[in-house]
Amino acid sequence: MKKLKGNEIINFLFCNNEFSLKSDFIIELDKTEFEIETDFSKYDNIEWDFRTTNEINRQENLHCVDNKGNQFTLLDCYICPLNIPCTKVKVIWNSIIYGLHISNYNQLFVDRAVFKIDNKKYTYRISIGKNKFAIENDTIEVNTTWGKKQYKHRYDGVVVEFNPIKSMLLLDLIKSFNLLLEIYFLQIGYFPDTINTSFRVNKKLCFMVNPNKSNYSSKANNVRLETRLFLSDSDYSLMYSNYKILDEVNSPLFNMFYNNQSETNNFMEVDTFVYIQCLESYYTSFNKSYALFKDDKRKEISKLIFNILKDNSELNQVIESVYSNTPDFYDFLNGMLSNINKKSLKKIINDVFESELISLVMKYEIDNNIIKKFKNKIYKHRNFIAHINKDLNARFIGEENKLAQDKFKLIFRLCVLSDIGANIEQKQLQSCIEDINRWYKLNKLN
Repeated sequence: MKKLKGNEIINFLFCNNEFSLKSDFIIELDKTEFEIETDFSKYDNIEWDFRTTNEINRQENLHCVDNKGNQFTLLDCYICPLNIPCTKVKVIWNSIIYGLHISNYNQLFVDRAVFKIDNKKYTYRISIGKNKFAIENDTIEVNTTWGKKQYKHRYDGVVVEFNPIKSMLLLDLIKSFNLLLEIYFLQIGYFPDTINTSFRVNKKLCFMVNPNKSNYSSKANNVRLETRLFLSDSDYSLMYSNYKILDEVNSPLFNMFYNNQSETNNFMEVDTFVYIQCLESYYTSFNKSYALFKDDKRKEISKLIFNILKDNSELNQVIESVYSNTPDFYDFLNGMLSNINKKSLKKIINDVFESELISLVMKYEIDNNIIKKFKNKIYKHRNFIAHINKDLNARFIGEENKLAQDKFKLIFRLCVLSDIGANIEQKQLQSCIEDINRWYKLNKLN
C-alpha cells in the first residue's frame, strides 16, 4: 500500500471547534503531508477566524476514515491553512495507526508486534539469519526470519517478531526493537530502514506507518559486505541484557557514535575526533568500572590536597598575587582533581590496542613499525580539535582521516560487542581488517 484514500476526519479541530470534516483526500505514505480542499463556509459552527486566519494549529491525533470505511489515526499533526479565505489546508503528520482510532498513543497496549525491515539487502538477511530468543527477563519472545510468506505474499526482507507473554505498551516494544537494531548495527555496520510495523490489539490486526527513517539513517547504507562481522554461537538474550545495561550508562555516547554514521556533511577531521572521543569516553566518563580507583577515594584524596594547600600560607600568597579571586583557583583545581581516577587517552589507547581483538586491527601498523606514529596522531588529533592545538601537521590529514575513521569505527564496535558477550568470528573479522588496510596500497601515513 503506497497511498491511502480518505474521505472523513471525524475530530477535525480548529478555532476551538471540533467537527467532522467530510472531504476526499489522498495520503502518499512516503510523505508526511497532504492537502484537503473543501468549502469551509458550509460548516456553520466554525468561527469566522478559521476562514480568514493563517494560524497553524497542532493536534495530537486525527481520527480518519478511508474510502472503504476502515479507521485510521494520524499522530502528531499540524493543520495549516493555505489561503484566505480558507478553502484549502495542509495536514502534516508523523505516523499513521491503521485499523483503529486511538486518543492516547502513549497508552496503546498490544498483544504482538512485527517489524519489517530492509527488504532488499542480502547483507542484512544473511547476517541476522533465523533466530529465536527471549529478552526482558523472558517476558518477550523474539523471532527473526526472512523470506516469510504473509498475507499471500512472500516478503524477502527481515521480519522481527515480538511476542510478549502479556499485553505491553507498543512504545516499550519499539524501544526494545531499537535496542536490538543497535546491536545489529554493531554487528553489521549500518542501520536499515524499518518498512512498517504491524501489531495486534484485542486480536485485531493493525499497522503503523512511519515514513521517517529508523533512529539513524546510515550514510553507510551502501556499505560493502566486508564491514559486517559474523557472530558464532552468540547468545542474543545475554547480549541484549548486557547491552541494555550499557545503554543506560552510555546512551549519550552511543547516540553520538550512531548519529555520526548518519551525517554526511561533517568536516572530516571532526568525524575522526568524534570517533576518538567516543572510545575515550567509553572507558572514562561513562563507565566507572574502568576507573583507576573508586570515586569515594578520589573525593578523599581531593579533600586532603585541598586541606594541605589551604594551610600553606606561602602558596596562598602566590595564588592571591596571580588570581584576583582566590576561589576561582580552587574551582579550577577541583575540576582538575575530578579526573585523577580516570585513565588518560594514552593509557586507554595502549590498553585497548594491546587487547587480543584490537591488536589484530592494528597488526599492519605494528608489523610495519608505524604504530607509534599512528598513536601519536591520535593524541595530536584529539588535542587539535579539543584545544585548537598549533601542531597542525601531527594530526590525521586529508585521506588519513578515512583510515583513522574506519579503524576507530571497527575498534569501537569490537569493544562493545566483546563487552556484551558476542563471539566474533575471526575469519570475517580478518576480512574487515584487510578491507580497511587496502588504504595503504595507495596511501602513506605521513
